[in-house]
Amino acid sequence: MSVPRDDDDGACIIYTSGTMGLPKGAVITHANLLTSLNNADSVGPETGLINVPMYHIAGISSIMFPLYRGDTLIILPAFDLGVFLKIVEKEKVNATYLVPTMLKAVLDHPDFVKRDILLPESATGHHRCR
Repeated sequence: MSVPRDDDDGACIIYTSGTMGLPKGAVITHANLLTSLNNADSVGPETGLINVPMYHIAGISSIMFPLYRGDTLIILPAFDLGVFLKIVEKEKVNATYLVPTMLKAVLDHPDFVKRDILLPESATGHHRCR
């Protein structure tokens, strides 16, 4: 059975962190969710790693692209720096989402320079960390 929907209809409600007061429900429309799929064919296959909460917009938007394309997707239950580095190296992860404090922790980790990790340099190229 098909359910009629409009692009402006709500698809989910994500709650803000409440940094400016109480948390508020933000309605995410179908069009909002599908925006990340506009350029789905513009890059090659990815191995994605989700290590942010799935109830957060970062987790939801990070999962849309790989699910749509059928890419490999690894989901961690929480951000664990040691596990993150091992999986990125072992699985050749080339797509993930890191908030600035997570990225700083990755770059500052003593094992980071010892690992064979591919980091995006730009939309068209990559470079190895070592």
